[in-house]
Amino acid sequence: MEKFSTLSDDLTRRILSKVSFGHRFVGGKLRRHGGIKRVTSYSFNEVVSLLNDEMPMIHFSALEKWVKEVIKDRELAGMIAEAIHKQKGYLNTLLSIKNLMEKRLSQCQKSEEKC
Repeated sequence: MEKFSTLSDDLTRRILSKVSFGHRFVGGKLRRHGGIKRVTSYSFNEVVSLLNDEMPMIHFSALEKWVKEVIKDRELAGMIAEAIHKQKGYLNTLLSIKNLMEKRLSQCQKSEEKC
């Protein structure tokens, strides 16, 4: 089980805020009759929602890069990179990354409640 370090106020704000059009994350949802539906996410929370879809389609390396360069969460990006290399298969990798992202979001939400 991964343990996160304490968040700075700045990182908490970035994780809980929306990003600009130029910094959005693009993934997809696989649909039985319609193929892949493109999904544009403008926040960390929206990416977590996408990961919770029935059949999300995510380019894991792109997500790692987005977390590192846009959200500027190097710790989480490192954990995502580790999951990409450690896990076998798409589903196992997806579940591992989803778990990490949900834990980080929960940590931010708890941190914000204290303010």
